[in-house]
Amino acid sequence: MSSKTKYALVLDDMDNWCRMIKMLLEEEGLDVSLAKNLREAEEMLDEFAFDLAVLDVRLVSEEQFNVEGLGLMYEIKERYPNMKTILMTGHPESIKTPVDRLPVDKFILKVPEGSSFQFKDFQQNVRKILRD
Repeated sequence: MSSKTKYALVLDDMDNWCRMIKMLLEEEGLDVSLAKNLREAEEMLDEFAFDLAVLDVRLVSEEQFNVEGLGLMYEIKERYPNMKTILMTGHPESIKTPVDRLPVDKFILKVPEGSSFQFKDFQQNVRKILRD
């Protein structure tokens, strides 16, 4: 990545995921802001220009059909077309649009079937996305 500091917004309702993604992004040299809910994320987006947004699809784990993160991704693509986006979920069944038709730079399953979260793959994807 270039020597210019890159800024990332991480939106996830689960503290452990926020902390882990923040740590991985900081290891890549990014300055990271965390949002725990949609309102916080929208306020941060209004106040600051981010290079990357890492968004969880479901922001209320108990609500099966909650896809607020997906809605924010569409809003970001409309309002900030140059911002890169990574969409993450542990609940792929909640997304009705085929993943390859979503306007995201990368779609990541938090826990792929029969596997675990791939830390190095995540960081490699971040480097590639911010380089393009």
